[in-house]
Amino acid sequence: WANGLSAGETESSLEYAFFGIMIELTDAGQGHMEEIVEFTFQYLNILRKIGVAEWIFNEVQAISETKFHFQDKIPPLNYVTNIASNMELYPPQDWLVASSLPSKFNPITIQMVLDQLVPNSSRWQPRLMTGANKRNVSFLKDKSEAFERFKAFKALVENETAYYAEVAGLYYSIDHTGTGFQVTITGYNHKMRILLEKIFEKIVHFEVKHERFSVIKEKVLKNYLNFKFQQPYQQALYYCSLLLEHRMWQRNEFLEVIPQIEADDLMKFAPRITSRTFFECYVAGNMTSKEAESLVEHIEDSLFNGPVAPCKPLFPSQHLERRIIKLDSGTNYYYPVEGLNEQDENSALHHYIQLEQDDLKINVELELFVLSAKQAAFHQLRSIEQLGYIVVLMKRNDSGIQGAQFIIQSTVKDPTQLDIRVESFLRMFESKLHAMPDDEFKSNVKALIDMKLEKHKNLREESSFYWREINDGTLKFDRKEVE
Repeated sequence: WANGLSAGETESSLEYAFFGIMIELTDAGQGHMEEIVEFTFQYLNILRKIGVAEWIFNEVQAISETKFHFQDKIPPLNYVTNIASNMELYPPQDWLVASSLPSKFNPITIQMVLDQLVPNSSRWQPRLMTGANKRNVSFLKDKSEAFERFKAFKALVENETAYYAEVAGLYYSIDHTGTGFQVTITGYNHKMRILLEKIFEKIVHFEVKHERFSVIKEKVLKNYLNFKFQQPYQQALYYCSLLLEHRMWQRNEFLEVIPQIEADDLMKFAPRITSRTFFECYVAGNMTSKEAESLVEHIEDSLFNGPVAPCKPLFPSQHLERRIIKLDSGTNYYYPVEGLNEQDENSALHHYIQLEQDDLKINVELELFVLSAKQAAFHQLRSIEQLGYIVVLMKRNDSGIQGAQFIIQSTVKDPTQLDIRVESFLRMFESKLHAMPDDEFKSNVKALIDMKLEKHKNLREESSFYWREINDGTLKFDRKEVE
């Protein structure tokens, strides 16, 4: 009846607070909402009868203290804004801490809150919505049906262990990529090895649970159906990727094969995922090189030396690369397409300019152009011409192929007219560049240098940079310094 459940404090002030329970229902569950509400209150009643457990409070307190003392750095603007908000709700001694740390164990207060979670003090709002540090293992791609089988596979693996890991401050995901699937683990390193072992044990000894398969299949299908409710600019970005990538399955192709896939098909498909395998790993954080090598060796042993259907390495000819279509210089390409949501009055333009393949000099020139032009583009196209609320000029990187892209969403102009305005802006800005004073140009160069020299704010940002180099196959880990 349900795909997921979350609960916790939502809106709050000095006088009141709401405790929210969000249950994501399946199609079958929507016909049993009253029973689901009844089960929810039955469970809350059980909690009231059991009483308050101090060991739960102690666990929450320990985890909260760890999160507070080892939290990542955040941008200064966000930090100041958070503290300013805390000043309205907390005494001065708690401005930095706010509600991050539990105070003292008070079973009477906790029980009082539990006693309030009854039907008479509740509001239920049925909402039916129809729309809107990394490890990598690659495997040989077959056809679109295989991708849909994989999505069900990864969802079945994820549900097993995710909750308890998240409670302890460990998070992981399994995502399909263009050439295989990727396992990502972040969080505290103390139990990371155990979580990694659990995940790969589930992958190697994968079993299909038929009762969960139908629920996950329904969820995957809805995700594809809901694509039509995404904003037009998001759909335009998808179509650009569809045109540029040498081989990319279309969403309607996925929709065609999903209904045909059954649990037995997934069970037969699972061994193929790791029958021949190549994997890449990236490890960062509070871990020695010896510990990192041990993690990699464990993955190798799980995949290649396991007792159940051990994997074999990929043949050299089976190593897959994401290939990007090269656009002819001086040629304009157009791909007009009707919006999928007839009720959305917006139009969108994605204007893409392709450059060379990961040339350091061209990369820097592109970044300097975007840095110099993005404010002028926003001012001209958004503020003066008022084409729409979404007006963006930014870099684009497709597996090492660099480019610039304009993204505009508008209710007043159609895509053809938007494209004319972008071309007009480019001609205008070219004239501005020729007339740009030397000191203004040097100021832009200095700003770009300062951006390059800026250190990564946290481990997540640093890891994203290095993993992008690995994933794209460029491996320029000193890119910032060289550029």
